[in-house]
Amino acid sequence: MRERYEGYIAGYEASHARLRRFASRVFSILGVKALNGCIDAKWDGFCNGNGTEVGRDIDALTKTAQNFAK
Repeated sequence: MRERYEGYIAGYEASHARLRRFASRVFSILGVKALNGCIDAKWDGFCNGNGTEVGRDIDALTKTAQNFAK
């Protein structure tokens, strides 16, 4: 029973580490690199090819990623 529990803990820790690395990468790309040189440094008003405003969604994603990366 103890070995099974330790296996679950190890799996959880590995998944958590992967999530943190992924979140850090998402924030690095969308929150820093993509906005580098922008005056406003926000995604507000950004539209995709269909004219759908997705800037708020990207801002929310980068904030969530930044929080997960901590």
